[in-house]
Amino acid sequence: MLRCAPMVLAGGLNRRPSRRNMRPAMMIFNTPSYNIGPAARPINQDTVNQENFMGMGMQLALAIAIGLLIGVVLGLLIWRWMSRRREEELERHRHAQVLESLEVLSRAYMQGQVDAGEASLRMAALLDCLPARVAPKVDLAAIHQLANDCENFHRGDARKALTPAQRNREDFDRLRLEDEQSEAFMQATERLARVLVQWRRQLCPRRRTD
Repeated sequence: MLRCAPMVLAGGLNRRPSRRNMRPAMMIFNTPSYNIGPAARPINQDTVNQENFMGMGMQLALAIAIGLLIGVVLGLLIWRWMSRRREEELERHRHAQVLESLEVLSRAYMQGQVDAGEASLRMAALLDCLPARVAPKVDLAAIHQLANDCENFHRGDARKALTPAQRNREDFDRLRLEDEQSEAFMQATERLARVLVQWRRQLCPRRRTD
């Protein structure tokens, strides 16, 4: 309780203040008001768990899709690589057979085991099977020239169907062409035989095993 100082009245007498005048002073405090808005909705834990599960599922599906895409791309690259290797192997095998046949024909002609007309036709056909990139280049024009001159003569069953006179006429013309071009054809055959080793190294390289 607060103490009040005695009041001096006009009569000079000290009078005690009445109880009505001894009300304690009251302090008024302004309490701040907070507007917290509407009541917050309670959180449903099941909904949160469901949303988290759905998010994880989408991430997992995306990861699986990316993995499948990478697998498909890698599979295609491996398939193309294997196909290219297989084609290269088949091409080397074909080139090896062509070069071997050219070697056999050139040796047979130089040893007199086959005539120039027949050898030129087979050699020209085999040379056409080789790629244009084959190197080194050598002059084989005489082989193609004799082959072009002899390609109109009948061969095999078609020759058997000719009369004796027709066969004799063709034989005479063929022998004349072979005699006229024999020297040039022999030189071209020798050049071919010498270059076959280098062509084989280029077209049929040996695969390293180490």
